[in-house]
Amino acid sequence: MARIPLVDPDGGHEGEAASSLLAQFDGGVHPNVFRAILNHPKAAEAFGGLGRLLYVEGSITPGQRELAYLTSSFLNRCHY
Repeated sequence: MARIPLVDPDGGHEGEAASSLLAQFDGGVHPNVFRAILNHPKAAEAFGGLGRLLYVEGSITPGQRELAYLTSSFLNRCHY
């Protein structure tokens, strides 16, 4: 059970900001971390900007992005 309430992607969330940010995800996939951040729309907007930079506007390849994830996980001893 999450300690921070998760915004429901199917409705019931407050405000149009959360609704428009959820609509940006293709295929209806809404990661729990993003659903938690939506409790604070300005933080969610900044998080979405980072995602756009990394996945849409960025110039690194998918392989380089995966290498960055794996390196970060290794250095922080995250084994999942």
